[in-house]
Amino acid sequence: MYALTPDVPLGPFEGVPVTVWSAQSKQARLHASSSCSFLRSARATRQQVRLDASTVDRMCSQCGSYRSWARPGTGLDIFLEAVSGLGLLYELDSYTEADEDSYSEDDVRRAAALLRSKVHDHQCNTPEQEIEEDEEAEEELSDALNVRRTVLSEWRAAFISLARVHQIAEPFPWLKPWMRERLIPKIDRMENCRIRQSS
Repeated sequence: MYALTPDVPLGPFEGVPVTVWSAQSKQARLHASSSCSFLRSARATRQQVRLDASTVDRMCSQCGSYRSWARPGTGLDIFLEAVSGLGLLYELDSYTEADEDSYSEDDVRRAAALLRSKVHDHQCNTPEQEIEEDEEAEEELSDALNVRRTVLSEWRAAFISLARVHQIAEPFPWLKPWMRERLIPKIDRMENCRIRQSS
């Protein structure tokens, strides 16, 4: 779960008053609820603060992830739901680089070469040759098909994640300039997946 971070532009919600609880120290974490499990002081005080980067920076990560510091149904609540949790911040961090389990470029090239050669062999061989060779190379072919399916799945997932970022951000135009640089790794990753699947 992702909490709102201080670098995220707040747009029209900059300076909106929010109710928080905190211990009496000036640098104490701010909490959206007096019942937050991270609020351990028995002498917590309730106060109103202006929503800005410094407030977000002090906000308890648990409260920030679950957006409970906005009244349900308000514009701020809708914005926080879109950005935090499994929303925009999560999607911006997803599909920016290859997973540890991704096949290497060599694996993809070998699988593509094998699949192309099988198509060619199927066109040239007699039925008897095909049966004999299929029996001998069944496992190798299965592995190559699995590589291809995985690469296609990665490309599809990267595309869907990128599309979701744009869909989430659409109602909040002030986020678009901030997102521009953060989108570069996602776009690069999707393009890399596209090239791999077309091998």
